[in-house]
Amino acid sequence: MVRDAVIIGAGPVGNYIAEQMSLRDFKVTVLEEHEEIGKPVHCTGILGEDVMESFNVDPACILKKIESVRVHFPSGEVLLLPTPIRPNIVDRTMFDFHLGERAQKTGAEFLTGTRCTGMTQDGEGVTVSYRQGKKEGKLRAKLGILACGAMSSLPPVLGFPGESSYQSVQIEAEGEDPRGIQLFLGQDVAPGSFAYMAGCGDRRIKIGLITRRNAKICFDNLMNRVGDRITRITSPPMFRRMPLGIPRRTVAGRIMTVGDAAGQLKTTTGGGVYYGLKCSDILVKTLQNSCLNGDFNLKKLNEYDSAWKKEIAGELRAGLFLRGMLENVDDQWWNRLLPLLKEKSCVRLIEEYKDFDHHYRFILEFFRLPSAGKCFFDLLKSNIPGKRQVSGLFKPSVSGDYPKVQKILESV
Repeated sequence: MVRDAVIIGAGPVGNYIAEQMSLRDFKVTVLEEHEEIGKPVHCTGILGEDVMESFNVDPACILKKIESVRVHFPSGEVLLLPTPIRPNIVDRTMFDFHLGERAQKTGAEFLTGTRCTGMTQDGEGVTVSYRQGKKEGKLRAKLGILACGAMSSLPPVLGFPGESSYQSVQIEAEGEDPRGIQLFLGQDVAPGSFAYMAGCGDRRIKIGLITRRNAKICFDNLMNRVGDRITRITSPPMFRRMPLGIPRRTVAGRIMTVGDAAGQLKTTTGGGVYYGLKCSDILVKTLQNSCLNGDFNLKKLNEYDSAWKKEIAGELRAGLFLRGMLENVDDQWWNRLLPLLKEKSCVRLIEEYKDFDHHYRFILEFFRLPSAGKCFFDLLKSNIPGKRQVSGLFKPSVSGDYPKVQKILESV
C-alpha cells in the first residue's frame, strides 16, 4: 500500500501531524525508533497556556504550575522576578503518549521500535528504508515528513543542513523543592545563556543548561553550585544538540522537515513544543491545499517553507540577535542588569508583555527604557569588531551611537 505520508518521529510534533492528517483522510504511518512513545524524555516540559488550550492537551499531563522565577546572578544575589506568567510543567512522557494515542484513534499507523535508515525520492513519491529489530524493510509513500528532532542525522543527509547549534544537558533528580524555576547566569555555568532548576512536584527536580560550547564543563560547574540541594540523581545526563537558527529550506521535493528538525525552536529559551505544533498546523494546511487528484502539487508544497517563516521568523531573529550579543559579555554586565530588572518601569513591562511564547516585543521595549541605555551601550561595546564577533549574527557599528539602538533592534 502506498501511503500519503510517512512521518519519522513520534514526538509531539510527529504525533500531532499524524492526527491532523488522519482527520483529513490522509493515510499516514509514523516510525518511532524507541519502543515507547515519550521515552526517553529530553526536555524540561515547561509549556505555556497557549499550548494547552490551542492543541487541546489533556490537563492530566500537568505536573504543576510555575508560581515563581528566581534568577541567580554571578554576584551571588538572587532576584525574585514578578511574573504574571504561570506556565505549566508537564509530564512529557504522558504528554507525548497522549498525542500519539489521539493520532491512533483517528486511524494513523504507528511502528515503534522501528528506525528509519534512509529515504529516497523520485517523481512519484518516497521510499523509506527501516530496521525493526533484525528485520529490514521498505515503505512507499507520496511524502516523507521528518519530525525526528535535533539529534537525528537524517535531515543533513537528505539535504537539510543544520543551523547554528547550541548544546543542552539535563538530568532528573530528587531533592529540595526549588520553588518554581530557578535560573543561573554567569560565564562558568552558561556563557551567554542560562542554567536552570525546575521543581516537578514530589521532590522531583530537573536541572540543566543551554550553551554554545563546553556543555560538560559548564554542567559540572552547575552541579557544584546546586549539588547540596540534591539527595539522589535519578537519570543520567541527557546531552542534546539544539539547532537555533532559521534554515535555508525545509522542503526538498517530496520531503519536508518540521519541529526541532527544522530549527523551529524558541531562540530565547530553546523550547520547541509550541513553535513545532504551530508550524505543524501550517504544514497540514499546506498539504491539504496542495493535494489534488490523490497526489501533491510540488510547487504548492514549497509554500510551507515561506508560510512558517513569515509566522515566526521575526521572533527567531530577535532571539538569535540577543544570544549572539550576550555570548560576549562578562559577569559584570549581568550584575549591572540586576538593578534594572528591579525598576518599576521594567516590572510594568513584564506585566504588559506577559506572553510565555513570544518575546520579541519585550526585548525591544526593555532596551528602549531610558535606564537601559547604558546597559545596551555596554552590550554593543562588548561586541565591537576587532574585540570579539557576534557569531556572524550581527556586526554593530564601532561609533557607539546610542540613538541608533532603536533602529538596530527594530531591524533585527
